[in-house]
Amino acid sequence: MTTPTITPTITPTAAAATIARDVLPDVTRPDVGTVLVSPWLVGTPERQRGWIDMVIGALGSETEPLPGLVAAHFHVSTDGTRVLNYAEWTSKEAHQDALDRSGHGVVGQSPEWRRVRSFPGVRRNDDVRRYRLHRSLTRPAGIP
Repeated sequence: MTTPTITPTITPTAAAATIARDVLPDVTRPDVGTVLVSPWLVGTPERQRGWIDMVIGALGSETEPLPGLVAAHFHVSTDGTRVLNYAEWTSKEAHQDALDRSGHGVVGQSPEWRRVRSFPGVRRNDDVRRYRLHRSLTRPAGIP
């Protein structure tokens, strides 16, 4: 059985975070100034999905959309042991401001983030990096 590599995507709106499922990253969006790549060690396929669902719930529980968060994409490893969060932000400063506001090493302030941080068996790989798009290449549709 093939494990899907893309799961829910969070896209903030003016009123609250809404969930658009299975949306691929749009690397051409002009409002994306930085991409945060955050790898997580989760150990099992069940924890992959459980933890991702909890993060999405925490994002949705915020009373206001997170300023600067454009989208968050969660990729799961095929062996079930890792999650890669590919988060698009308007700028590195917007991401840092979100971390500073929470004071807990996560971007949100709602109580649900405590559960995200203490999810059993999940830990962040220390290799969190910010990136910006330099160039991209896409194969035209219909070409095998």
